[in-house]
Amino acid sequence: MARGSTLTSRGSGLKAQVVVLLCVLVFTGARLAAIDEPTAATLEYVSEDASMVTYANVRALMASPLRDRLREIGVAHPAIAALQEWAGVSLERDVDDLVFSTGASAGDAGGRQLLIVSGRFDSRRLEQYAREHGGRIEPYGGARIVLAPRPTGDAAIALTASGLALVGDAPAVRRALDAKTGAVRAITDNVGFMNAVAGLDDPDAWSVATMQAVVVRAALSPDVVAQLPAIDWLAASGQLGPGARGEITALAHDETAAEHLRELVQGFMALARMQGARNPELRGVLASATLAGEGTTVSVSFDVTPGLLDLIDATGAWRLVLPQAVGR
Repeated sequence: MARGSTLTSRGSGLKAQVVVLLCVLVFTGARLAAIDEPTAATLEYVSEDASMVTYANVRALMASPLRDRLREIGVAHPAIAALQEWAGVSLERDVDDLVFSTGASAGDAGGRQLLIVSGRFDSRRLEQYAREHGGRIEPYGGARIVLAPRPTGDAAIALTASGLALVGDAPAVRRALDAKTGAVRAITDNVGFMNAVAGLDDPDAWSVATMQAVVVRAALSPDVVAQLPAIDWLAASGQLGPGARGEITALAHDETAAEHLRELVQGFMALARMQGARNPELRGVLASATLAGEGTTVSVSFDVTPGLLDLIDATGAWRLVLPQAVGR
């Protein structure tokens, strides 16, 4: 096919960047798989301008065959470590669900980052820790924000009456509370985002992002971006357990863009199968990949294996999905 042939002739550098893009998308939906859909009440804390939202059901994750592999990644994350240090929160014992969101920030791969945790928290221990380490308590938006000074600005954790902990820098946490009270619009008011979520087939985990967010965070070259048709939203989802599967879905801008994307994906899959023939783990994932979709929707489903997680870890792609500096 024309686009597949074009990819093949662009050279190894361009091929590698396309592989990184696919790894980012695979990670987004599959690596945190084993997850229940978050409630609308949780999403009401995410502001409408969020460019990427990722959800994980920790209870199901910890019951999955990939528990140990996924646990290594989760407990090492700065936001999770901050909750453990500040409030004695154990990822396995106290946390039920996680939602990560990244706000729009033109030209910035970070943006406004927020972690929303559903679970059981000791508010007295949290506030005591803050006072002992030069922090302070600030009532805001019907919650109490615990603020801790740091060189780049205050880090913040707010505990809500509904059993959620909001973790981020102080502006991000205040904006989350503003979204909940209606002072700013929530992501649930974003029609494109909600359509992307509604199209998911009851996954254990999901992540939805604008195409621009993926381009910026993955630092894709202009050559790669120029070959991509117009895509409005990318949704990745997964189910973990025996026969674990992941799926990446693109919502193209129109049917012409969707057809072009199908041709591009078909060409990439053929190329990746040739290049992955020497890697048993990658070969199995690629052999299981199936292309589907109609209208403006294009989707690829695939098997999720421990080897796939190792490959994504090796690329550092998880750093493109989760907040980096929350709480530190």
